[in-house]
Amino acid sequence: MVFLDTQFISYEFKGVFKGEVQGKYISSIVASEFLLQLNSKPSEANYYLPYRLSFRKTASEDLSTHFPDIYHKKPYNKLLTDRIVFDFGQTYEPITQFSNLSLANAINHGKTQLFYNGISALDKRKRKVIKRRFNFLLDNKIICKTIHQDIVETGYQLLDEFLLSHNPKQNFRNTWNDILIFASAIQSSKPLITYDNELSRFITEHYAKSISTIQKQFSLVEFEEEKKPEKFRHKESKGYINRGWRVIFKR
Repeated sequence: MVFLDTQFISYEFKGVFKGEVQGKYISSIVASEFLLQLNSKPSEANYYLPYRLSFRKTASEDLSTHFPDIYHKKPYNKLLTDRIVFDFGQTYEPITQFSNLSLANAINHGKTQLFYNGISALDKRKRKVIKRRFNFLLDNKIICKTIHQDIVETGYQLLDEFLLSHNPKQNFRNTWNDILIFASAIQSSKPLITYDNELSRFITEHYAKSISTIQKQFSLVEFEEEKKPEKFRHKESKGYINRGWRVIFKR
């Protein structure tokens, strides 16, 4: 099984080139980027999916009957969804990832109506684009994998090493999201199709078992199961724990 990054799946969606995305994996980070959930503010999102409703067994049931207090609130309140708070101590501003579990469950179980309700407060043009993207994921049976503790710890280790000799992007969240996508593939020991950039070259140099080129701008990277960041930390690094970095999961 192969993970896809946001750029690759976006190119596929736009028809820039035609590859094989059927049944592939994406991180919930990729899902939130591809489905335009991310907001310019690190503590906000463009929309939220309620955690309780996302895990109802039936996707097509009348949600207003079971949860009238939640269903009739437009838009859904951020307090109703699950979230991950990434704390970088004094290094960077905290980042909150919303609907990590809720969004993945909506994709993996085809909860179309719930998702449409979640984006209902957005303007019509944006809703249309997001609906097409959501249906693209469902039609291609894309599997969304959630972020968990081990992935974040691997991400912190990768970031710690990367910052020793490289600068993050101007918008730090873009670098952090890319790192979490890599961390998801590394922790799962699954290949990743990723865009060729400074970060990907750094990570593949240290952790890749093999690399092959796809569509010129992309690389198919395979990782070694036993080669994890914490085992290959630079001597100069004090470790992310000493930086005061931590993560909080909330439901």
